[in-house]
Amino acid sequence: MRIKFLKGVASVYGGFSAGATADIPDEAAQKWCDAGIAEEVKGEASKEKPSVIPKGKFWCSKCQSLHKLDSPRGKRHHKYLTD
Repeated sequence: MRIKFLKGVASVYGGFSAGATADIPDEAAQKWCDAGIAEEVKGEASKEKPSVIPKGKFWCSKCQSLHKLDSPRGKRHHKYLTD
């Protein structure tokens, strides 16, 4: 479920500040929505992995975007590299 955080939270899915959006498993997301920590985002689908990934880049499963292997963010997110 895609949710928007109303309050900052640290969880097993990562740290999120107020206003951040993320795709969280439905069960956990629903509990957070019920507790007033987050609200469901309607009509906003998560990004899809491109069928062709340019050479020198990788698809990051954390932020669902392409990163350059040698960029500062790419180096930090290298552990989220997906094939």
